Amino acid sequence: MESSVYGNANGQLVVYFHGAPGDINESSLFDEHAKKCNLKILCFNRFLVQSKEPHADYFHKLAEEIKSQADGKPVDIIGFSIGTYVALKV
Repeated sequence: MESSVYGNANGQLVVYFHGAPGDINESSLFDEHAKKCNLKILCFNRFLVQSKEPHADYFHKLAEEIKSQADGKPVDIIGFSIGTYVALKV
């Protein structure tokens, strides 16, 4: 799944769901602070997620990708604008 990563690649995972319009690079705004706070900011290009079912399958795919990235560790999730809806559903 296409994504961007900013901050510390080995830091605490934070998943950022961008708004619409928006894209995976808007999380670059957090890069400097994420490095200082030992956070890894991950943002998916969720507009490219393909699913047969428009809702449940879409959110399940995002959740599964987060689970694989988290490696059993806690995850914080942030949503901006309509990305908040996606964050809550995931």
